[in-house]
Amino acid sequence: MFRDKLLENSKYEGVDISDDSFYSSSAMVSKWSPHFALQLLTVINVKTGYSVVVPSINCGCNMSALGQFFRYKPLLLPLVAAAILFACDSDERDTPTDETVSSELNSPAINSAVYQISKESTQELITNYLHLVDFGLAETISQAIDLEETISAFLLSPTVAGMEKVRDAWLLSHNTYEAAELHRYVFKSLTKSAQDSVPDLLMDQLDYQIDHWPVLPGYIDYVEGYPESGVVSDINVSIDKDNIREQHGYFDLAEAATGYHVLEFLIWGENISGIGMRSFTDYEAALELTQEQIEAGLEVSQLSKNRRRLLLPVVAEILTDDLQEMQKLWTANKSMIANRLEEMSGPAMVNLLNEAIANMITDELLVKSLYPLLNNDLAGSIQSPYSRSTQNAVLAQLTGIEQIMREATNSDGKTFEELLARISDDFVTSFFFNFDASKECLALLYPAIQRQVELDAAMNTEFGIVECINLLNNLENILGEVSQL
Repeated sequence: MFRDKLLENSKYEGVDISDDSFYSSSAMVSKWSPHFALQLLTVINVKTGYSVVVPSINCGCNMSALGQFFRYKPLLLPLVAAAILFACDSDERDTPTDETVSSELNSPAINSAVYQISKESTQELITNYLHLVDFGLAETISQAIDLEETISAFLLSPTVAGMEKVRDAWLLSHNTYEAAELHRYVFKSLTKSAQDSVPDLLMDQLDYQIDHWPVLPGYIDYVEGYPESGVVSDINVSIDKDNIREQHGYFDLAEAATGYHVLEFLIWGENISGIGMRSFTDYEAALELTQEQIEAGLEVSQLSKNRRRLLLPVVAEILTDDLQEMQKLWTANKSMIANRLEEMSGPAMVNLLNEAIANMITDELLVKSLYPLLNNDLAGSIQSPYSRSTQNAVLAQLTGIEQIMREATNSDGKTFEELLARISDDFVTSFFFNFDASKECLALLYPAIQRQVELDAAMNTEFGIVECINLLNNLENILGEVSQL
């Protein structure tokens, strides 16, 4: 598939990648546009894992990944690098590139600036950021309680309007949690080198209970073609908090019974083309048994509608409980975190925050979503397919990066962004250039992917995926440059 795409795209570039001259003729270089080379190199990197650092370019593109793809020969590597450099000579931009940032960061003056970063000012900044974490975790709990209350009101008298209120409450609660996602990575960075690894493991376990995706919808409730599937229809499973917790990941990680995305499915249903969203009537109480149900020995409480009415608030209550446990875990480790910060230098603290940001980008956006998308795993790579709100969740995650960069301050009123600007103005400019471009790219990509899944049709989203991967890799590379000083 990927080779076919490249072959097709290469025709418009005047390049025949099935021709041996593609590998050996430098004359072919001038025919490549930077955009084509950019797409090609990212696919190479993601599909093979083979990477080589290439000098950055002045056309706003950045390629740090080269590799062997299908039957490409090693000689392709310098040719591709040269192609990008050649093509970009006449298309310079004012925005600093990674080459500029890298040379700036490796200068003696910059290295000196890194070590002049005050431990006290950096520690104050991180301490104030931790206060923002306190607020963020409290807000996730508040929104989860609001969701619980909205569900309770809806179940008293199910209506279309009531269902819409439940959906709005879920969206707000979920986005609030995603905006706090970076806090978990900061926590892990602060606790990972401690002798006690239990806090780190507990944080991961709680996140699995709160926000695991993708979920297996048929494990929860009915799906197309299987009207009596899932916990809702299994009368052998009692619906209470202990039993539902026991069902979570019972045989497989995808067999989720708790968390935001189980609630999402219970609220929206499959929401696929031809079926639409779950009707509020799914939550109307069933008061009488049919003759067939009587003969089967069923009780009214065992009917699917009534079990579903029990399951929805139970899962919502478990969610609130788990968020409260996450807050308790954070609070219980504050003294250990303070001691760790006391032992660290200013540059080490900067590296810790950079590491947390880079790890979140890698784990949440690249490994869990964009890399699988490039391998055509569409359904398993979309975080919120039932509510069709993946782009909102992803942008909320990126909001967490803006918060740590621009909202936390030290006693002088300086932000992390301003502190990094002391190392290099080009670093900050380049980082936020790629950051803003990443947000725009992802906001456009996920709705397009969702349409592709709904229509079960081939769409040309592959190169949009590649573009988003590239921009996020740029962010990681820029953060990595600082951490290596």
